Amino acid sequence: MQSDHTILKINGREVGITGLGALFEEQGAELLALPEDQAKDRILAAMAATNYIAPAARTHYREALWREFCRIGGRAVAAPPEADRSGLQIQVVGPGCAQCDRLEQSLYQVLAELEIAAAVDHVRGIHEIAALGIMGTPGLIINGKVLAVGKVPPPAQLKQWIVAATSGD
Repeated sequence: MQSDHTILKINGREVGITGLGALFEEQGAELLALPEDQAKDRILAAMAATNYIAPAARTHYREALWREFCRIGGRAVAAPPEADRSGLQIQVVGPGCAQCDRLEQSLYQVLAELEIAAAVDHVRGIHEIAALGIMGTPGLIINGKVLAVGKVPPPAQLKQWIVAATSGD
């Protein structure tokens, strides 16, 4: 079975989303026939039903999803606006054990609570983990800075690090 995983650029960050190809296969012609704003809203709603989309990033996702949906359908669409670099780049590092998955879920909960958008990547490959220099998992890297190794930080600590990263500290 082939994975329906699409990488989008949201605020200059790569973000993975699932189900866009299936949505196009199921409703492509119908959605492309709708007025653009209505189609964008429907695509966003469908993707938000199965993917985490932070409330603060919904407008950016709406536009990026529309661009990709049009690309899949062979329809011309305007290029994205200049990227806003204020987003976060977060890496959860670990092979997918229970602790790694717990860290990832806790991270998503904190991001949703703070209404902050972030590009979250779960690095699972042993070679990629070694290349990052992480010697114990789970690990957490925010904007290139290693903040946790070998433990799941409590939500309060995650909040503190995320807020600090968004304020440029």
